[in-house]
This record gives sequence, structure tokens and C-alpha cells, in this order.
Amino acid sequence: MTVLFRHASDPTVTRRLSFICFVMLASSGLLGCDNTGNPESRNISQARSRQILGTPFFLPGAGIGPWCTRGGTRLHTARSPFVGPASPTLKWSFDTNKDVRSSPTVGADGAVYFGSDNNRVYALNPDGTVRWSFQTGANVETSPAIAADGTVYVGSNDEKLYALNADGSLKWSLDVNGNIESSPVIAIDGTVYFGSNQNKLHAVNPDGSIKWEFSIGLFGNVKSSPAIGADGTVYFGSNKNKLHALNPDGTVKWEFSAGLHNVVSSPSLGLDGTVYFGANDNKIRAVDRDGNLRWAYDVGLFGDVRSSPAIGADGTIYVGSDKNKLHALNPDGTFRWEFQTGGDVESSPAVDAAGTIYVGSNDNKLYAINPDGTQKWVFATSRNVESSPAIGPSGVVYVGSNDDRLYAIGTPIPTFVDCQATMPSCSCACDNCLIEFQECQVDPGCVEVRECAEQTGCRGQTCVVPSTCRSVIDSNGGLFGVSAQRALGLDSCLNSLCSGC
Repeated sequence: MTVLFRHASDPTVTRRLSFICFVMLASSGLLGCDNTGNPESRNISQARSRQILGTPFFLPGAGIGPWCTRGGTRLHTARSPFVGPASPTLKWSFDTNKDVRSSPTVGADGAVYFGSDNNRVYALNPDGTVRWSFQTGANVETSPAIAADGTVYVGSNDEKLYALNADGSLKWSLDVNGNIESSPVIAIDGTVYFGSNQNKLHAVNPDGSIKWEFSIGLFGNVKSSPAIGADGTVYFGSNKNKLHALNPDGTVKWEFSAGLHNVVSSPSLGLDGTVYFGANDNKIRAVDRDGNLRWAYDVGLFGDVRSSPAIGADGTIYVGSDKNKLHALNPDGTFRWEFQTGGDVESSPAVDAAGTIYVGSNDNKLYAINPDGTQKWVFATSRNVESSPAIGPSGVVYVGSNDDRLYAIGTPIPTFVDCQATMPSCSCACDNCLIEFQECQVDPGCVEVRECAEQTGCRGQTCVVPSTCRSVIDSNGGLFGVSAQRALGLDSCLNSLCSGC
């Protein structure tokens, strides 16, 4: 078997590549999932950790898991380090007997958390079986946020924010005297931010005590889910027709007016501090870190933008609208492409490591769209898909539907027998590198990179020259993209434990 990038077995090179990968992840907004900042608090099982050059893939930030809050991280970029499924294969579905408008989140061990209009919060195991459920007093439309200590924060329309222990038991609840349709987000210091229909944005300490509350004014409500900038600034929209920016102490930093129209869309934050959001005036806006308008894009008449933007690795902005479309805009706000669906797109898109965009529509479908705007595949449910998809380990896409179900869509994970059939001359690989093999096999890009190495017979650095596999590597995310790193992870394991096979 060909060994890719053999030079990576050099510890000095490995450490250097690990550092580069860490910096790239940090700059892309993929960090933000461990509010202690302590790698030891991650508590990630071996089967669910993603070993990139000997370093766990889940890195410090503001919660725990590959999709620990609505929008993936506290920046709400909705961009995943995993490659999603190549085809719409249903792994399982879970019936709650009521609409699932809540957008799922995913913990470090692959557990899936979401709410239902049956008034319950669920934690499901990766195979779709129930780990636990918790009864609230009204429907749960918000997305749970997962803290580093395993605490799950979630709001309900019974006017309470709940903090649940990792086993699903009640830790505490806080009554805010208003429905909670805004999903909580966890700051680096553990503060939990969320909005309510009681005119306020709330900041709550991890013990359930109120840190501060910010009132937007009489008859106000905050359905927009807050995002948190690198400096701790909290951004959110409101029915006061504004995007608000608050300092970490709850004082006003600035406010941006969207005219006479509500801001239900949750903001997303770019690397340069640009804030992207939609409003019910048919517009998508970009505002700089000081609250100045950079650009506005009009999607057309009757095109309310309730969907929240996702930000691709190249800075492309993806967002849905009531024009039944997913819009792709260049970083300067100019048109890139539009994808037509058969219903309003209230669902917020998610982007995988290969650039594929996943989004639901009120035509009852979940779409996978290629980076050029063409359809990759479509998965049909029985009712509207208002829930926003989340991308979990092994590239599984989770999404709710108003047909009462949560769906798990993904490529089946290869078994030990599959490994033996694929590598019959290297039994050592299946005994010692099964996890790395599974990670590569469910990633079409990783498979393509390894197939190229086999066909060209390249070794080490010769695999990245134009005459061998450079174009294949570049088309699958580049040398430091997830696919190439998975290929490297498997080959590093083979090289160290199986003499290269």
C-alpha cells in the first residue's frame, strides 16, 4: 500500500503541521467549543475523536462538540470540519409525534440534542436510540447549547431557560417571563446569552444567576439567536428593527437600524469582524465591527430573510429567503448564484469541509448544493423543513422536519469486514487503524487522494507536485484540508504501526 506524505512521520514536521492546522481552524471560526479553554476538559471518546496528526480534532472554544450550538460555534459561521454525505442515505429517523422546528446540535461523542413541539428536549445516541429526554412546559423551538462540563442549556416557550446535567436531569431553571425562541450561546467565560419575548437579551452565569439583562424597549422581542465576537461583543437582532451590539458588560456598543422591518435572522461573524444578517425588508446586510454598513443586497419583493447566513471557507455568504431561494453572495455583496427550491427557505444553511451547502425548504425537502450552485442531491420529508441542519462526526447531517421527525442522513460507516475486503494484504491496518480507515472511507475526498497516490505511486512530498496528485489534493480542500489530513492520518497510522503495509 502506498504511504502518502511519509515525511509526516518526522515528529518535527508533525508538530509543525499540527500547529498550522490549529491556526487555520482558529482563523476559520471552527473553534469555539470548550468554554474552559482546557483541552483536558473535552472528554472525547477514542471512537469519536478525530486524530489529525496525533491531535484531537475538537479544539478549545465555547462549548463542546463538533456543532455545539446553533450555527456550529459562537460565531455562527455554520461551517463544519467534516465532509457531508455523498448521497442522501437515511441512517435513521426519530419520531417525536410533534413538529421538530428546533435545529439540532451535536456533542463530542456524537450525541444529538434537539427540541420538539411535544414540549421535550432529547438527547439521542449516534445510532438514533434515546439517551434521555426532558419534559418542559411548552414547545421547544430553540437549539440546545452544550457546555464543556456537559451541561445542556435550552430555552422553552414555557418562559424558562433550562440547564440540564449530562444525564438529562435538571440542574436549574430560570423563569424570564417571556417565551424563548432565541437559542442560547455560551461565551468563553461560561456566560449564557439568549433572547426572549420579554423585551430582553439575557446574560446568565453558569450557576443560573442573572449576570445582566438588556431591555430593547416596550413590546420588544428577541427571536434572533446571539453570536459572540472574538472580543466578547454580543450581536443579535430584534423586532425593534435593529441589529444590536453589546459589550460583555451589557452596555450598548452600537445599534444598526434596518429601517421599518424586524430582524429575526441570527447574525454570523466573518474573520474580519464583519457581521452578516438578514431582515424582513428583503435584504441581506454586512455591517463592519463599528456598526457601519458595508453593503446591502436586495433579494426581491416579498423576500423576507429569516434564515441566518453561513460563511464558506472562501468568504462566500449563503442565506435563504422567502423568495424560495438559497442565495450565494461574494464577500463584497455581489451576486454569485441562486438556487431555486419549491418553498420559503427559513432554514439556515450549513457548509461542509468540501464546500457543499445543506439547507431545508418549506417544500418539505433538504437540499445538498455544490459550491457552484448546482444540486448535489435532495432528501424528501413529509412536511416543511424549518429546522437548520447540523453536520456531525463522520459527516452525518442531522435535520428536523415538521413531519415530527429528526433525520440522520449519511454514508454508512465501514465495518471491520469492509476494511479487510478493502485491504486484504494488510490485516494489521484493520486491527490497528480501523478508526482512521473509517474516517477516510466516508470522505470521498480522502478516498480520491489515496486512489491517486496508488495510481501514480507517489511518495511523500512527491504527492503534492503537479505531475502527481497536487490537483486532486487542491480540488479536495488543499494540503491542509480535511480530506488530505484524513489521508495523512491513515497513512501515518499505517506507517507507524504497520510498517507502511
